[in-house]
Amino acid sequence: MEAWSIAYDGPMRKADTGETVHASFNLLWKATTKIFDFDTDIHPHAMAAAIAREQWSKEFFKTLKKSHQTHYEQFGEISGVVHVDGHPDQSIKVQGVRDHSYGNIRDWRSIHRYALNYAYLEDGSAVFIGTICMPSMLKRLDFGYVFHPNGTMDTAEKSDFEFYNWGDDGEAPEYFEVNFVAGGKNYTMKCSRVEVFYFYMGKDWDSKVHERVCNYTVNGVKGWGISEWDYRNYAGKAVEEAKAEQRKADLIKKASE
Repeated sequence: MEAWSIAYDGPMRKADTGETVHASFNLLWKATTKIFDFDTDIHPHAMAAAIAREQWSKEFFKTLKKSHQTHYEQFGEISGVVHVDGHPDQSIKVQGVRDHSYGNIRDWRSIHRYALNYAYLEDGSAVFIGTICMPSMLKRLDFGYVFHPNGTMDTAEKSDFEFYNWGDDGEAPEYFEVNFVAGGKNYTMKCSRVEVFYFYMGKDWDSKVHERVCNYTVNGVKGWGISEWDYRNYAGKAVEEAKAEQRKADLIKKASE
């Protein structure tokens, strides 16, 4: 888990114009924190609160067991050189999180919404706070952690994030804030969106993911990172493909004017 290679050589599409260009990179990701294992590291109070909200039955616990997935995350640093045709080579050294999930079932239709927020701070702290809604299992589960500069970790016990306050219209907000408790300490995370990209998950594009590059402050300390918000996409693949083609045509028309 200490180091991973990230390599690519092929076409990429410019987000602003839709133009295809050749790009290549061979990057190295090196871990800067320990692993956060969702099987063992979620705060017991957060898990207990999530289960206590549900109506208990044999079927409820069977569903939880059947749907279980293992998920872990780890912050690290990415370094290397990126080449894009028509542009000077760019050396990069940025912080980011690597995660992995596996289990019996991965059904994106089971997720109504989630909001996952990752920040790397100027003092070397790595912070994550998230909330997920899976109506057939747990309607609300809070989770998160704070890795301190000395390598120690505190797990998030609770947060005041509410889906109905932020982005309930289907579009993740340009700004939001959330208060949470980790290691007995109160934290306030403030997030401002810089840029957003969209992609879909599932066979029929069952979920629409809003991947947002953001600036953060956590208890006044500045940082940067990713805010990933997911929405159940009831429209399906055909409708979304038609919208994408129209957006592409609009970009091409705008570029030619």
